[in-house]
Amino acid sequence: MLTIILKILGILGILLLVLLGVGVTLLLLVLFVPVVYSVRADRRAVCEGEPLQDETEVLPEEYLLRVAAKADWLLGFLRVRFFYPEPGTVTVKVLFFKIFDSGKAEEEDGKTSKSETSKSKKSKSQKHKSKKAAPEESKGSANRTEEAKVVEDKTAEAKVAEDKKIDSKTTKTTNSKPQEESAKQKENNPKRNPKRNAFEKIQYTFQKICDKIKEIYGKIQEARNHTEYYKELLLSEDTKGLLNHAFMRFGKILKSIRPRKLQADIRFGTGAPDTTGYVFGIYGILCSYLGKNVILTPDFERAVLTGELYAAGHITMFKLLWHLLWLVLDKRLWELYSKLKEG
Repeated sequence: MLTIILKILGILGILLLVLLGVGVTLLLLVLFVPVVYSVRADRRAVCEGEPLQDETEVLPEEYLLRVAAKADWLLGFLRVRFFYPEPGTVTVKVLFFKIFDSGKAEEEDGKTSKSETSKSKKSKSQKHKSKKAAPEESKGSANRTEEAKVVEDKTAEAKVAEDKKIDSKTTKTTNSKPQEESAKQKENNPKRNPKRNAFEKIQYTFQKICDKIKEIYGKIQEARNHTEYYKELLLSEDTKGLLNHAFMRFGKILKSIRPRKLQADIRFGTGAPDTTGYVFGIYGILCSYLGKNVILTPDFERAVLTGELYAAGHITMFKLLWHLLWLVLDKRLWELYSKLKEG
């Protein structure tokens, strides 16, 4: 008996170890296996080589934007694809099986809308038929209902006569009551002096204005106290150190996400020479960081945005979670949160 129990316990222990090993391997894969991504964008005329016809601020309709983006994880085990504008779909695949396809979802929505319209048309036709059949039935029943209407009219006339009698009695009693009440009020409440009444009204309005001024002054003082409190918090050394730490961590996150390959050949123009010059000046400052493969050519005469763009890189979840964890575990963040809550 003990040997059987020990064997069952051994099998359960092996199963638990296997499940634990599978969970650990999946966690390590999610954390350390990167997600590889790439983006291609193209904006140019449908007829290639044809220049712009008019020098207008708005880009012509013949210039179209095409985007193709993809992301792969674990050597293509999980694949995500996005295309715009043709066919304009998002697809998600695991190995050779489609999990999600926005194109099929749109087709199903179109089919359901068509079926609903057909059902509505059928219901309208049935209602039209029923309306045609209703007059024929109503002709037979009209003769029967005439006698019932005559009886109902007689009973209604008798009820109206009784109601008039009751209303005349109630009006007499109601008219007598307010006259008695008004006479009592005149006896109990003597007439006041009109000058005194006007003085009381002026005094009341003056007090009301003073109360409002006091409320506004109190709110201004509270706002000043709040602003001084928040200024002290923001200008303290702890908050400055926290902000520096946060900028450093987010900079490292952006560095890990940034594309390793970047190629661009873009022709741009805002329609105004001053703003295009500002944008080109920013490109001149950042060109050393962007690399030699990124080329921007300004157009100071027209509003244009055409060219090609290609970017590729990878993202690892471990680096993202590592930097966010260091930021969350900073005590200065929770101290600042508590102080803001108190203020």
